[in-house]
Amino acid sequence: MHDSIKSLLKRERRLQLTLVIVPIVFIIGNLFFVQSYIRSVDNIVKANDVSERIGTRTIDELWLLVHQQITISDFKADNNIIKVREQLEKLKQKSKTSHEVMTLNIALRLTTMLEKQSNEIIENLKAEAPVATNFELMNSIKNTVEITDDTIENFIGIEIGLSKSRSDNSKRLVVVFLIFESGLLLFNSYAIKKK
Repeated sequence: MHDSIKSLLKRERRLQLTLVIVPIVFIIGNLFFVQSYIRSVDNIVKANDVSERIGTRTIDELWLLVHQQITISDFKADNNIIKVREQLEKLKQKSKTSHEVMTLNIALRLTTMLEKQSNEIIENLKAEAPVATNFELMNSIKNTVEITDDTIENFIGIEIGLSKSRSDNSKRLVVVFLIFESGLLLFNSYAIKKK
């Protein structure tokens, strides 16, 4: 009888230890999904800012340059294209999937094209080329900006898909945890009643 009590207590300790360890493992696993979800949401917010910045501010700033309402040196020192590039580089560093990185690489190549086009405007201004030359160039820049904005919107779509997937995985993990934990509790109750 003494051995059966020892064996029952030993089994009870194992079950209690399992009831403690299993939730910790599930919580750690769920933290991974939550962290990934938070990163995706943060990327969405930052990409929205980049989209808004590229879509409106870049064109406005370049028109100011074309009309010489800002100086070439001020534009070169600090312009919106530089800020967009920096934000895209930061997003790229935080990106984990090849699809995210590929999309951001396309957006970065487009910002390089915008830099070249803005340099053409500057060269035209320095050469005192006819204003119509830069007006024509601005039409090309508008197209580049639209494609860049569309690419950033594609990145946002990727991030929304990833955040949904991570959220769904987190929910599944919680359901599995609850089922497993309920099973352990039922088994524990049955084992105690049996002895």
